[in-house]
Amino acid sequence: MAAVLGVLGVGLGVGLDVGLGVVMVGVAGWCLARSLTRGPGPDGHRRDLDAWHAVMGAGMAVMLLAPLGRPLATAGLVLFGAGLAWSLVRALRSTGRWPSVALGVGCAAMAAMLVPVATAPAASAASGTEGTAGRHHMAGMEGMHHAAPTGASGGAAVDVPTALLLVLVVLLAAVVALRLTAVVRRGEPARTRLDAACEVLMGATMAAMLVPLV
Repeated sequence: MAAVLGVLGVGLGVGLDVGLGVVMVGVAGWCLARSLTRGPGPDGHRRDLDAWHAVMGAGMAVMLLAPLGRPLATAGLVLFGAGLAWSLVRALRSTGRWPSVALGVGCAAMAAMLVPVATAPAASAASGTEGTAGRHHMAGMEGMHHAAPTGASGGAAVDVPTALLLVLVVLLAAVVALRLTAVVRRGEPARTRLDAACEVLMGATMAAMLVPLV
């Protein structure tokens, strides 16, 4: 019975990963389209934010749908580190700081999810450990935090501090709650609601992916 329940649990976890991954593909596609089609009107400044949202959506889709090795994780860590720096600069230089702050929270969350795989010892790939730690689905992320892979040299992947993970989850929940108001608010244009809905889906998915790491 325990074995059957274990198989069912794994199946449900994989199914949830695939479902969320497909949703993130759709979100990334919408954000990319918005970044390419926004006109020179009042919301034209959001093109860069839309592009970053597309990158984050695509990144989460990859984490949820495919194994993630060190090279790709390292590239993603550098990319989202740059995104975090960009959002901080943008927040300090612009009057409408909230979108940039929310983007910074998202980039920080993405980087936190990539740190364990990007810092895993190279020897773990040969021993098969990275096959478990390198896949960023929610059912398998807990092992990356509590049992960091150890290579032949005795090195281990870097753990993100639990306190930082908790702060990121709380901040993501705040972003989701605030953007949800735009989704349900009467009188908002359909495109505005769709933009907000995409941010809600991304924030909720990020939080769900971070929780197993705590």
